[in-house]
Amino acid sequence: MSASAPVVVRNLNHAYGKGSLRKQVLFDITTEIPAGEIVIVTGPSGSGKTTLLTLIGALRSAQEGSVRVLGEELCGAGPATLEIRDPVRGRVRTVSFDAEAGLHRYRWDLQFDAEPFTAEQVARVEAAFERMMAEAEGFGAQLRRMRDRFRAAQTGEDQRAALRPLLDPETGSGLGEEFAPPVAGPGTYTLRLIAGGASSVSSLTVRADPLLNAPR
Repeated sequence: MSASAPVVVRNLNHAYGKGSLRKQVLFDITTEIPAGEIVIVTGPSGSGKTTLLTLIGALRSAQEGSVRVLGEELCGAGPATLEIRDPVRGRVRTVSFDAEAGLHRYRWDLQFDAEPFTAEQVARVEAAFERMMAEAEGFGAQLRRMRDRFRAAQTGEDQRAALRPLLDPETGSGLGEEFAPPVAGPGTYTLRLIAGGASSVSSLTVRADPLLNAPR
């Protein structure tokens, strides 16, 4: 058996269900598909044809044995990481997936990872709280609770959540967009998928929603 073939399958077993409901459909399959060769898989319904093809296509996780596609082992391939990066502002969103090969879906909420505030930003927030509490009439207790929540925040996301009520310009806090959760607007973003020691790069374009900008 040639290890250089694009598809190499060795001692592959696969089953569905658990316990008394477990049904094995692939038994010790060993085969390879050389480059340029057209292969037809035949067999009765339920014999495992689709299961074998989805395992080779990494749409299903291999359980036992070895499935190598273009030199990459799909059985126990290890965890995968997806990075979504804003090349203009340097923002990034990092998402980790299960340590299994297969098809994964991720719905991006258009937010990036929120870095903790710098010491200078924290000082500005504290100054805003002090000023607003000195000027507020009837809202001092509410502002103190908000400040306490901000001080107790352990992450950049928690810090921004604590400040959300103050980001409305009408509050007069003076805290601008830099204190809000970092979000993605229309533009092109870089996607980098890292899995099994290899990585691939592609791009994602976010377009403005014409319904949001339509005249009312």
